[in-house]
Amino acid sequence: IPNFNAPHVGPVAVGAAAVTLLSLVTLHADTKVVLIAVETAALRYTVNGTAPTATLGFNALAGAYVRLTREEADACKLIRATGADSALQIAQYKD
Repeated sequence: IPNFNAPHVGPVAVGAAAVTLLSLVTLHADTKVVLIAVETAALRYTVNGTAPTATLGFNALAGAYVRLTREEADACKLIRATGADSALQIAQYKD
């Protein structure tokens, strides 16, 4: 169920420095799931609070969708995986 209290965010850029997902979007209190659409370049992400690198973390290619629970989203950190910044679209859901 889309969280209509939380607006869609994007595109947002992820560059060479690791960032938290929470620095890109404010999660609404009712949000249970976050869906990230990777529009352009690949990125790396972690869901345990550790910093990803160009070779460490889960890989998400351009065109991929990443589904995170609220707990994973709260701890998520992202970094671009290639030389180009990654553009993301972020949506929040209640279920």
